[in-house]
Amino acid sequence: HGFPVSQSQFYDAMNTASRQLNITNEQQQILNRQQIETIDHLKALTNETDIALRRVSSRMEERDNQLKAKFAEQEGKFEEQTKGIQEVLKMLKDQKEETEKNFEK
Repeated sequence: HGFPVSQSQFYDAMNTASRQLNITNEQQQILNRQQIETIDHLKALTNETDIALRRVSSRMEERDNQLKAKFAEQEGKFEEQTKGIQEVLKMLKDQKEETEKNFEK
C-alpha cells in the first residue's frame, strides 16, 4: 500500500503544492486585472463609437435640413417662373385676340 513518506518529504510536497497554489492565484489575479482592463477599454471604445455616431447623425440631420431648405427655395423660384410664364402666355393670348379683333374690323 504505497511507499512510506518521511516527514521531510511530506513537508516538501506540501510546500511545493503551496507554491503551485500561490503561482496559480497570482496568474488568476493577472487574468482578472487583464479582464478589467479589457472591459474598461471596451467601455471607452463604446463611448467613442457612441459619440462618433451622434456626430455623424447630427451632421446628416444638418445636411438634410440644408437640402430641404434648398429644395424649398428652388421650388419657390420654379413657382415664380411658372407664374411669370403664365402671365406672358396670357399677354400673348390677349394680344392675339386684340390683333384678331383689329384685323376683323
